[in-house]
Amino acid sequence: MKLQNLFNLVCLSIIRNFLKELFLLKPEDMTKRRMKIFFSLWKCGLIENKTLLEFCIYSVHQFLKNQNVAMMEAFLIQERCNSHDEPFHMTFMMEKIIKSLKPDDVVCILFDSNVESTINWKNYLVILEAFVRTHDNECKIILRSNEELVKRSFQQLDQSALKKAIIIGRQTALHSKEPFSMAYNQWFLNQFGDSLYIKNLQYISFFIQVLCEFVPYERNIGIMKVSLERPLTIASEYQFIYNDYTVLLKTRIKDLEVCFV
Repeated sequence: MKLQNLFNLVCLSIIRNFLKELFLLKPEDMTKRRMKIFFSLWKCGLIENKTLLEFCIYSVHQFLKNQNVAMMEAFLIQERCNSHDEPFHMTFMMEKIIKSLKPDDVVCILFDSNVESTINWKNYLVILEAFVRTHDNECKIILRSNEELVKRSFQQLDQSALKKAIIIGRQTALHSKEPFSMAYNQWFLNQFGDSLYIKNLQYISFFIQVLCEFVPYERNIGIMKVSLERPLTIASEYQFIYNDYTVLLKTRIKDLEVCFV
């Protein structure tokens, strides 16, 4: 028994060291063949399930902490999630890890508010993307948790939490059968269209301020145009706040159209 425990510890140590090296690999170094060799360690049956699960949890946490990257840097690359560019070259590996975990365990990590200020948001996108691909039928768990995150963000006037919720909403919309701009706008209207939080001046000001911060980073003209075509229903006495946001959208669209000409 002691020998088996020692063997498991050695295996875990080897895998952890390999994982640390893995996080430093460039896209051209990441191949499915190399990943299959790595994951064959798990399939050999010499590592106990408990040890495997502990490692999976450990690896997800380590990946999140791997070099702090700001949230808006992740927002800029979000639509490239199907590419093999950094950091999405790691998606295949993360899918393998997430398949070994219960969906609820991954969701707990994704929505852990205690690590939001210290994580690498690009790697966060990779984990979120891997989860959506791996557990497509479980996306309702993500959406339910995201609704709670939206609720908390308004109650605490927490801009970071609301930005995170919007990024998560975008990521799930990227996997919709509808065009991305339509799917995202539908999620947006479902989430905020009839919300009690946009019927209060303080909450509206908070909400619009967050939306305005996204505009300089937005590169999807389709999303902005759909947002203008299908605006939120704002009470007339608060419309002046929303108008500032729509003016920003129109200006951003013009700037991007000039760049793409």
